[in-house]
Amino acid sequence: MLEVQDLVVEIAGVPILRNISFKLAKGEAMGLVGESGCGKSMLGLTLMAMLPPTGRITSGRIILDGREIQNLKSKEMLSIRGSDLAMVMQDPFTSLNPVMRIGDQVAESFVLHQGLSWRNARTEAVAMLGHVGIPSPEESARKFPHELSGGQRQRVVIAIAFSCRPKILIADEPTTALDVTLQAQILHLLRDLQREQETAVLLISHNIGVIASACETATVVYAGQFVETGTTASLLRSPQHPYTQALLSAMPRESHDRLQALGGSPPDFVSLGQECAFAPRCPHRFDQCDTTPPLIGTSHQVRCWLKKGSTS
Repeated sequence: MLEVQDLVVEIAGVPILRNISFKLAKGEAMGLVGESGCGKSMLGLTLMAMLPPTGRITSGRIILDGREIQNLKSKEMLSIRGSDLAMVMQDPFTSLNPVMRIGDQVAESFVLHQGLSWRNARTEAVAMLGHVGIPSPEESARKFPHELSGGQRQRVVIAIAFSCRPKILIADEPTTALDVTLQAQILHLLRDLQREQETAVLLISHNIGVIASACETATVVYAGQFVETGTTASLLRSPQHPYTQALLSAMPRESHDRLQALGGSPPDFVSLGQECAFAPRCPHRFDQCDTTPPLIGTSHQVRCWLKKGSTS
């Protein structure tokens, strides 16, 4: 459904995404996890052709359902964005038009991408609001975003995203602003809609627990590179990259557990050289880390020289 090959993205001339490659099958849920600023959200914006003015793809290919889309013009992307590709942003309040009624915002997708009249689109919008669990959907459709709770606003954004049955949904931290109970509800809703429509989902999060509960495969991102990727079960059961191990060590398992903090600071993209980006923070660093390793392995891949048995 989606294939990305050797993607490189620069912002103001600085490489932010470096040689990103992956495949996403129909109906698959893939998670991206990593610290803030590692490039996760930038990948989502790149796929949606929503890079900032100083951003550009310098090399690589993005293939959606057999069609290359990385060089499409803005008008061509309009027909893809919202229908074939959809995105749920982190903050639902800023994703919605504050002076436009909820029903009209959902109906707009049906008008733009399915050619419905506004009257029919509003009927479909009310049905979609009910489908995502908005209470009293006809009444809620007449409300403005500020009149809904945070969880309800996120459900509206999800309704807009799924209204045209997209092939790919990019969910960028969709539960960050919600409490734990609402997080579980939103993840359950995303999972139900994904299965119902057979949509492929790219779920972006800094929370490994969220990825574990919603995704079959998981990828750890560090300094704009994939450093470990495999099934979620294998990654959690047997993390092989020192960064992945550090992330998991920082997760509480029992109430009395002492969390293990990861030392150092995230890298400065401007000063990245030829060495492994994680080397300055890695407790296992050795001479070979002066060069960046490739992804090593098949079904479970790791960007680390330790994987190749260079040292114990």
